[in-house]
Amino acid sequence: MPDIESRIGTTRPHTALIWNYWTGGKDNYPVDRAAGDEIRALHPGIGDYAKADRLFLGRAVRHLAEQEGITQFLDIGTGLPSADSTHEVAQRVAPDARVVYVDNDPLVLAHAQALLVGTPEGRIDYLDADLRDVDGLELLEPGAVSCSAWRAPTPTPDVAMYAGVGRK
Repeated sequence: MPDIESRIGTTRPHTALIWNYWTGGKDNYPVDRAAGDEIRALHPGIGDYAKADRLFLGRAVRHLAEQEGITQFLDIGTGLPSADSTHEVAQRVAPDARVVYVDNDPLVLAHAQALLVGTPEGRIDYLDADLRDVDGLELLEPGAVSCSAWRAPTPTPDVAMYAGVGRK
């Protein structure tokens, strides 16, 4: 069995682990932190974007589970590893929620296999696929907007990253 370095690479930065670093996570390596710091020096607001993205995800999943009664989630482009992932937020509201993560990144797959533990009532799975293979979802209001503004409880500054929630 290959060691972790040969499977996921701890000597080259990886975008998922850089985002993990920017959001205060612990699942990253010195090379990810160094690259993250270099990017932040060029774009000081990038950490705010990463945090806004995670807050958006939490609000969207909570809304769908609490207000819309949704208990099945498809998370495309997972953001793993991260805190408050889709299954964690959904299963706090609906312990029987089922979540399928979709990504096509070997590093994300390795983290998914290690980290995806949910409630006994719910179910979590990971599909190795490309997000561009998804058809015609219904976009929920308010549509594709700055992720900091999507159903935010109070007005927040817009970030130049947009997000939306689709329902099939």
